[in-house]
Amino acid sequence: VQAGTAVTVDWIDEHSRYCGGAIMPGFGLTLKYLALGTAHLPWLAPPEDPSQVPLPGRNTEQAILAGVSAGFLG
Repeated sequence: VQAGTAVTVDWIDEHSRYCGGAIMPGFGLTLKYLALGTAHLPWLAPPEDPSQVPLPGRNTEQAILAGVSAGFLG
């Protein structure tokens, strides 16, 4: 797994053969596209440590970060 602008997950078997993978937007892009794709949600910066985001969020900003963090940590 590599996480940055995009998150890539590669499946390598016990013989070091590539078996497939997945690519998804990284934390920052997810926050950006959530804000761009909705009418009233703010564009937030990624937290320094997503594992420290309170769950559940108690306001809009915390709820956004909690949802995105939970998705990535899951």
